[in-house]
Amino acid sequence: MRLFYNLIILVVICCNCNNENKKKYISYDNNTIPIIDLTTTDNVTTELKATSFFSKISYIPLETTNDCLLGQSQISYADSTQIVILSESELFRFSNKGLFLNKIGNKGRGPGEYLHPSNVFFDNEKLLFRVIDLQSKRTLLFSSNGKFIKDEKFKSIEKNRFEYSYIDTKNILASFRSVNKINNEEVRDEMYIFNENNDTLFSYYDTFMPGAKKVSFFYYPSIQHSYFKIFVKLPFNDTIYSADSKNGFSPVAVLYCGTEKIPRHIAEDFSLNKQNREKYITDISSLVSDRYIFLSFYRKNAKYSIVFDREKNIVLGADKLLFENFIPKFRQIGINDDIEKTDINFFPQYINDKTVYDLTYYNFKSQTVNDNPTVIIGHMR
Repeated sequence: MRLFYNLIILVVICCNCNNENKKKYISYDNNTIPIIDLTTTDNVTTELKATSFFSKISYIPLETTNDCLLGQSQISYADSTQIVILSESELFRFSNKGLFLNKIGNKGRGPGEYLHPSNVFFDNEKLLFRVIDLQSKRTLLFSSNGKFIKDEKFKSIEKNRFEYSYIDTKNILASFRSVNKINNEEVRDEMYIFNENNDTLFSYYDTFMPGAKKVSFFYYPSIQHSYFKIFVKLPFNDTIYSADSKNGFSPVAVLYCGTEKIPRHIAEDFSLNKQNREKYITDISSLVSDRYIFLSFYRKNAKYSIVFDREKNIVLGADKLLFENFIPKFRQIGINDDIEKTDINFFPQYINDKTVYDLTYYNFKSQTVNDNPTVIIGHMR
């Protein structure tokens, strides 16, 4: 209960930050929480260069065969031995050299099949994959070679939750959006941590829109899984939280948007048209490591990527790309590879300990677009 009220106080403090944009941090529960000002990105002139963050960068082209042709893809899991790619709601496993190893399960409604795999968790102790299917509200267990073992039904994911993820082998973080069932006048984002017995360990909710009966699907809580560390951002209180089964939810950083913050009262009918993109900061996504916070967002009809140093409490650099210059499948914004000197810009989409991962379809040797993506691996200093 004490944690709940402390978080409520933090949200109030965050709102007050709108009038105190010169502050660089706030105090919470004897900890210092940094404030990252997203409205001053135009004033950040330092270019994001790989040598500032990484000691080594590797490019791993993923094998292209008839069994593993990938569409729009993202990295669901990666470690020093394997890379799991989510593509068109199917999971493909590659070696750390890019060789196709196997699929993990299959798309469908039958035993051992899934419709919408949400988060992939690799159990290092039992050497198996735990895949949460968003559609069927089940956890499916697969061997490392993709063979179906069994599925498990959790009470904790029986509700219509938007996203969930394993925190560790025994605990799940779930987030969802609910409407007050009594008067249908309150929309709120909720977060829960459950154990394997379906007991609630921690909970937190943010009531962000009194009087609204629906909200754009786009603005749901986002969960980031990062090497046994979970980070979640609620869309309207501008705070990134860490979540674990021992301490619950703790604030990591406050994101300051000032007058460019999307007003809550228009979120129900908000559309990402050109006028709104020029007026508000939208589509904020975050990836957190022990040292850095990688942020991307849209502002003033452009996309921004910035890197915040948690130790020095400063924005190290920013990159900007106007919408009209954006080319699909090319990651043209982010950190410039001045280590291998490939002229490729990339931005992390997955972190495992001190290693970050991204995807590019661009072949810098032939200067063409590949059928399957290449995995970019950056080893942080």
